[in-house]
Amino acid sequence: MNNKKPSSSFENLVDTPSSEPSDSDIEKLKNLYLPNSKADNSPSEKSIEDANDLDHPKPPSPNSLT
Repeated sequence: MNNKKPSSSFENLVDTPSSEPSDSDIEKLKNLYLPNSKADNSPSEKSIEDANDLDHPKPPSPNSLT
């Protein structure tokens, strides 16, 4: 009968280097998570106020400033 215990020490584990993401992987992630244009996706001040039920004053017309 074999009474040898399997080793569970961390010293025996092989440290495999993690593979670096390729440039194409990074581009795929950027396209997935980052918007193409911040201007297209950022909410306007008016839409934020509308969402929070806040009153927002209308900007003065250019003619009223002269």
